[in-house]
Amino acid sequence: MSANPNPDPGSSQPPAGSPQQPTYSQTPPQGQPPYYQGQTPPQRQAPPPRHSHRPDFVLPLLLIAVGVLFLLNQFGYNINWAIVWPILLIVLGVGIIFSRGRTPGWVVAILVIVIIAAVVFTVLPNVIPGFPNFFGGSSMQLGELTTNTVRASQTDLGSAKTLRVQMDGSIGSFALRQDATLGSTAVQLVTTSNIKDLAAPTLASSGSAYQVSIPAQPWNWLIGWTMNWNNVRLDRDLAINSTLPLDLQLGVTSGKVVLDTSANPIDRLQLKMTSGELNLNAGTKASLLSPDLVFDFTSGVANASNLGFTNFASLDIGFTSGSGRFALQGLTAGLHRASVHITSGDIRLLVPQRIGYRVTTHRTSGSIQVDGRSYSDENYESPNYASAVIKLDLDLRVTSGSVSVDLTDTF
Repeated sequence: MSANPNPDPGSSQPPAGSPQQPTYSQTPPQGQPPYYQGQTPPQRQAPPPRHSHRPDFVLPLLLIAVGVLFLLNQFGYNINWAIVWPILLIVLGVGIIFSRGRTPGWVVAILVIVIIAAVVFTVLPNVIPGFPNFFGGSSMQLGELTTNTVRASQTDLGSAKTLRVQMDGSIGSFALRQDATLGSTAVQLVTTSNIKDLAAPTLASSGSAYQVSIPAQPWNWLIGWTMNWNNVRLDRDLAINSTLPLDLQLGVTSGKVVLDTSANPIDRLQLKMTSGELNLNAGTKASLLSPDLVFDFTSGVANASNLGFTNFASLDIGFTSGSGRFALQGLTAGLHRASVHITSGDIRLLVPQRIGYRVTTHRTSGSIQVDGRSYSDENYESPNYASAVIKLDLDLRVTSGSVSVDLTDTF
């Protein structure tokens, strides 16, 4: 049976195979232009979406401002980062919020003005004498050095049992030394710098200790990593004329630390360095305090001598990377504990020949050597350990790198 070649003109069904599109069968709808029967009306096209061609330049402008501030700081101009950083972060946050929609032009203008003001008013006070310094801090010319001195007398120390030195996240250099020429002055701290020291050091009694506090600057954690300190100077010289035991709690972001404690026994030493260099001379005056000594390095170089004279109860050395030489001459009678845990690096311990020692080792890779013998994961006790007057228990753990313990009389 074949399809009807002449379909009924009044039928509502379109011929087979023809597309089904809307047509006007009789008269066009009201208000529409006339169309003939069966003619397909033109299709309306949606208007193209409107795109904003205004660039989002808040973040690039902010990065440029920060770069200019870093560059000027590198040239020696003082930038008060404690004030500038919050302003820049606020500008960035506002810019991110308004970037998610249509940002009014007046908002963008305000952001631009704030960024420019943050740059101008932190730079011009260092360039133009008398220019208002709205962001605080000192106005120092390039290369200008300032010196601040704080002192404490023997009377100020009063009945203190220890002299506590507390330094948090310092940069630059720090030196502690004995100076008998101070006379009646027992403690004197001199700071020399060409940058603004935001947190001034303080001297005050704290319980049974007389405390020297050197707070961290809020921007140390950032600038210590990002700046080249060839043009920046921050030196602290702490001179003491006292035989009080020293309680040293030192945190160093980057820099150099020189400690000469030859005239004072050490009651406690806790040193944490992110990077830098340490030179320590514990002196040759035997102590009876049995302190705990802690050296915690992320990276850096350490050189410590005469540690045995401190009569330490425990010595803890931790290195993520770096190198260190620790001379334990002067060890007194009794039992001492020393542990060395390193991720990578090269650590060397020098100990007197006649001691008795006991070793616990664990090595992932690298090397561990004690008195010329290599160790991996094992325990060992020297033949003279039980009878030795001086005993040293060693806990040596190496992930990658090397630890060597040399028995010697040459330090």
